Amino acid sequence: MIDTVLNMLQENDLCVLCTESQGMPHCSLMTYLLGPEGNSLFLVTSVNSRKYNNLMENKNVSVLIDSRQNLEAGLIHPIKSVTFDGEFSEVDQTQLEAIRTEFLAQHSELEEIFVRDDCKIFNVRLKSYLLLDGPVQVYQGTLKI
Repeated sequence: MIDTVLNMLQENDLCVLCTESQGMPHCSLMTYLLGPEGNSLFLVTSVNSRKYNNLMENKNVSVLIDSRQNLEAGLIHPIKSVTFDGEFSEVDQTQLEAIRTEFLAQHSELEEIFVRDDCKIFNVRLKSYLLLDGPVQVYQGTLKI
């Protein structure tokens, strides 16, 4: 099942990032870059956003990725989804420019965010997963990549 999880991470670039503060969840649709080892995501936000403030308070997150982006029109496929438990961290300053360049090469629509002074690239290390393959098949595991 780990191959399915890794394929989903590689084939997608949208996720739902779930953060929490004072018992209140907050979900954000995000574009991501997969880290080189396949067990982390790079994301970008404003330091003035609710999600970033939540991350400063609680580094534990949940990330949802699903197969809807890659379904062929007209064909019936069970939707797969994978939910990760993850942990927020700052990006090493030496990596920032390379990540920024790759983000813009793959997602030029994010240029409007990257020109802002309050733009922040951050990392989520993915620790464990829950894969749903259709409505009843469930698989769990950890990412030891």
